[in-house]
Amino acid sequence: MDDFLNNFSRQKDQEIVDYNLAWAREIRKAEKASGDLAPKWKAHLYLEKMRMPPQSKSQILTASLGDFTVEALQK
Repeated sequence: MDDFLNNFSRQKDQEIVDYNLAWAREIRKAEKASGDLAPKWKAHLYLEKMRMPPQSKSQILTASLGDFTVEALQK
């Protein structure tokens, strides 16, 4: 879990599709070690670890239409 929280994030110039695949793999490992995370906490981590500029985060949140889940943010 520490590795996920402290070391995992989107790499510079990493495509979002590749980040999503890495996210799925790493969150599965983290939840295996710690148990399931609450959906909103998972969505928060997904967005933070994406390392997007604040304006881009605002656009992603707006596009999710108030549905603060990883699945909505990925769309």
